[in-house]
Amino acid sequence: MGRGHNCYSLLDCGRALRCCRSWTLLCSMGGCVSQSFIDSLSGARCILFGAGITGAPTLKFLKSRGAIVISVDEKVIGPEIKSELKAEDLVGVKLAVVSPGWRVDHPLIKVALRAGIEIISEIDLAWRVKEQIAPNQRWIALTGTNGKTTAIQMLESMLIQSGIKAKACGNLGYTAIEAVVESGSDILALELSSFQLEWSKLAHFESVAILNVAQDHIDWHGSFENYLDAKLKIADLADLVIVNRDDQYLAESGKRLSKKIIWISLQVPGKNEIGLVENIIVDRAFINGDAEALFELGDVTPSVGHNVSNAMAAA
Repeated sequence: MGRGHNCYSLLDCGRALRCCRSWTLLCSMGGCVSQSFIDSLSGARCILFGAGITGAPTLKFLKSRGAIVISVDEKVIGPEIKSELKAEDLVGVKLAVVSPGWRVDHPLIKVALRAGIEIISEIDLAWRVKEQIAPNQRWIALTGTNGKTTAIQMLESMLIQSGIKAKACGNLGYTAIEAVVESGSDILALELSSFQLEWSKLAHFESVAILNVAQDHIDWHGSFENYLDAKLKIADLADLVIVNRDDQYLAESGKRLSKKIIWISLQVPGKNEIGLVENIIVDRAFINGDAEALFELGDVTPSVGHNVSNAMAAA
């Protein structure tokens, strides 16, 4: 995903993610010109579901654009946070932004849906803003049960070392809306959870990777099949999908995807695959010739299976 020829020092995974840049960069990136969606937020009544890690920067952005925001959260307590929605709260509201973890069948979500309010994820909000203030910015993403944060940091490191201005964001605590407004990056690398994917429909990625799938969040999704489907939804948002062939669930379900697929594996790669040959990670997917060495197994620390697979996906 982050292909560049300078990949050998990609494994500085302890890189701290930069944050806390000025929100005034929005204007320098084009936020002060006529823009229909962003301008429409001024004076608009919006509902924000969730006041936590994702909700706080989302609230900050919406207020910075002049929106009148009704924050709703049943767990976070605050003087401006509601735990329920009354009829008067819904008057004039056209848009709601939902934080990860809110189920479609949540009673408060149902209230908004019955009122005809459009509900979008923070990821989709960021995409709408990006389309206006940074239309040339490219998005790539990955998901998986385990190893997402390590893999996204690998990817960010690869891109930066290849001379690309890139920023990791999403499920690792630095939100997409912050990255779009603050970073000025050419590429955003998003780590996405099944909760985020459940609500996201508008964003579009040049490429995505599905690292692995294991029994997780079953209580929230209702079944493992629903959880798997939520992970696979990322393919609907992308041109190219990278899938781990060594994962027992993805090896079968990945075949159902209609998008172009590049398989990764710790085995010897076939055509259109990235794999392992005599302790060398070999690319047979993105090159014109027969094969190309990407990096050596010893360059990945620790050189355990899942970490090597994550490095392949990032590469």
